[in-house]
This record gives sequence, C-alpha cells and structure tokens, in this order.
Amino acid sequence: MSHGARLRKPASLVLLASLGVSALALLPAGAEHFDMIISVKSQKDYAESPWDTYPPPDGRNPRPSLTAVRGEELQLEWRARSEYPHGTMKNVVMRLFAVRIPKVGADLPPDESPPRIFDNTITGDFLPKHSARGSLRFRFSEPGVYLVRLQDEGTMPGHDHDHFTALDVKVE
Repeated sequence: MSHGARLRKPASLVLLASLGVSALALLPAGAEHFDMIISVKSQKDYAESPWDTYPPPDGRNPRPSLTAVRGEELQLEWRARSEYPHGTMKNVVMRLFAVRIPKVGADLPPDESPPRIFDNTITGDFLPKHSARGSLRFRFSEPGVYLVRLQDEGTMPGHDHDHFTALDVKVE
C-alpha cells in the first residue's frame, strides 16, 4: 500500500466528520427554557420527578408515585431554574396544584374539573440560570389518587412547548 492510499482514508473520515457536524448545525435548536423538579415526602415514602414537556399534555415520561396515609402531613419541595440562554424570561407564571385523578398515571383532567385540592401561582421574571424554590406542607383528607403538578404557563408563545413536573400520590 502506498503512502497516498494511507492518507486518503483519514482524509475521508475527516470529511465525513465535518459533514456530520455541519448537518447537526442545520437541525433546529432544542434549547430548554426551564429545569424543574418536584418532590413529595410522606412518613414512609418519597418520590421525586424531573421536568417534562407539554405537548403532549401529560408529557413524554411516566410519572413517579408515592403512597401516603389519609390525613398525614406531606412535605412538598419544588424548584424551577431558567435554562433560557437568550435573556430574561418576563412575567413567567408558575402554577402548583393538586387534583384528584381516577388512578395512578391517569391523564391530566381539564382545568374546570374536578376542584383542585390546592392551586397556587407565582409570577416573576427569570434571569438565565436563576431559580425559584418553594415548599408546602399539606394533607389529603380523603383516600384516593392525586396528581401534584408544577407547570410554567404562557411561555409557549415564541417556543414550541411548556415545561412541567408532576407525580402521583396514592392516599390510603
């Protein structure tokens, strides 16, 4: 084999690699604008859920779940951090709520029904890499399955999705 033949192979690999990088640059940017996490702790169980995206309304990943006893105090903690690198996201609404659902993993019910166990919103500006955090102690007074969800609202214009994090609590 001559020296020229040996050089062609690496040169063709470099060409293929550079074409691959160029093709990646043509793909749409999939930058996320929020990194969210929610956790709920009962006396005997714990669940934590990272962010997911809407659409679809229930996200792309299965929701974690935990078990609790009716009337016991639960501790919820949440965090939402801006990952949007293009500046401050203004007037972002973060909504935290719990709603009864028929079974673990059931679809998110429409806003109008059933009534929310709790439903809170905060509005603020998110600078890049800045976070908001919160905690809440609460109880479920009736047995059943409940969806606990934190979501951003109104950030979809100019983006192709919103973010949320959610988990299910089975109350016995």
